[in-house]
Amino acid sequence: MSPFDCLIRAGVPITWDTIRLGFEGFEGLPSTLSGSDVAQFAIQRIEAQGPVNDAEVELLSVSSKTPDRMLGPLAKLATVDTDGTDNEVRKWRLALLGCLIDTLPDDPVDSLTELTDFWASFGYPTDSPHVVQGRGNRISPTDYYTPAMRDSVLEAHRRWLNHETKALRARADRLG
Repeated sequence: MSPFDCLIRAGVPITWDTIRLGFEGFEGLPSTLSGSDVAQFAIQRIEAQGPVNDAEVELLSVSSKTPDRMLGPLAKLATVDTDGTDNEVRKWRLALLGCLIDTLPDDPVDSLTELTDFWASFGYPTDSPHVVQGRGNRISPTDYYTPAMRDSVLEAHRRWLNHETKALRARADRLG
């Protein structure tokens, strides 16, 4: 599943700023969206609700503009959120984690290592549900890399995904 498909599947409102971050990259992550993903979003947006305003129509209709030149002005058309980029990064964390969980290997060492790498790429945010062996705890490797720990960590991640989805949707509802 592509990162764009993961974002759609997450079920949170996608703005031009969300798309811009995915195209440009953010935090410790490189670009996750391609130019064709940007075009697909534009087409879906227009088909679903029509253009928001004349500026959006003009930006989307200028075929000489590349996605990277379009996204800055398009992001400015998005609803202003006091958390700005942080809120959009939260959407990407949610989307990418949801897809990662679906593809984790059964092996506890590999799955817990992949989750640790994921959260490391975001700088281990304070709201992360992940438990890293030896980071702020005294869990030994023999106790950490077990099927029971993997299952416990995955369950915490699923609860986090559910909570984060609700929080992001509620925030979008408040912003209108």
